[in-house]
Amino acid sequence: MLCNDVRTRIDAGEPLDADLLSHLTSCSSCGQEFAFLTALRASTPTPSPELRTRVLAGRPRHFRSFAIAAAILLAAALGFVGGHFARPAPEVKVVPVQTARTPTEEEDRRQLSVIGYGLKGLYHNAVEVSFNGNQVTHIQATNELERRNPTCPVLKEARKFSERRPDLIAWR
Repeated sequence: MLCNDVRTRIDAGEPLDADLLSHLTSCSSCGQEFAFLTALRASTPTPSPELRTRVLAGRPRHFRSFAIAAAILLAAALGFVGGHFARPAPEVKVVPVQTARTPTEEEDRRQLSVIGYGLKGLYHNAVEVSFNGNQVTHIQATNELERRNPTCPVLKEARKFSERRPDLIAWR
C-alpha cells in the first residue's frame, strides 16, 4: 500500500483494517503523522452540555429582532420599488420630420450627367444621350429597355428622375 492511499483512506474516515494498520506500523512517516492526528483530535475540547443550553436560550430574542428588522427592510424596499413603477410614463415629444428639399438646377444637372454616363456605358446604342461639352443635357430611352432590365439600379434611378424632371429624360 502507498502512503498516498493511506492518507486518502484516513481523510475519508475509513475504518482501520489490517492492511492500513500494517502500513502504519511499517512506515515511520505515516505512523508519526497518524499519531499526530490522533493526538490532535484527542486534545480538541468538547463543549459542555450547559453551553448548548445557554446558546439556544439566547437565540429567540436575537432571532426576533433580526426578523423584525428584515421585515422593515423588506417593506421599505417594496414601497420604493412599487413607487418606482407607479410613476407615469415619461412624456414623449413628437418632433416633425423635415421634408425633402427640392434639388437645385445644378444638382439636377449633376445627377443627370451621372445617369446619362451610366446608361450610355451600360446600354450604348439603346440610349440616346445629348451632351453639351462634358455635361449631359438630355436623355432618351426606350420603355423596352426598362422592361428587359427591371432590376438595373441605373434604370430605376433614371425612371425616378424622369418622373420629377420629364424635360430632361424622356421615355419612348
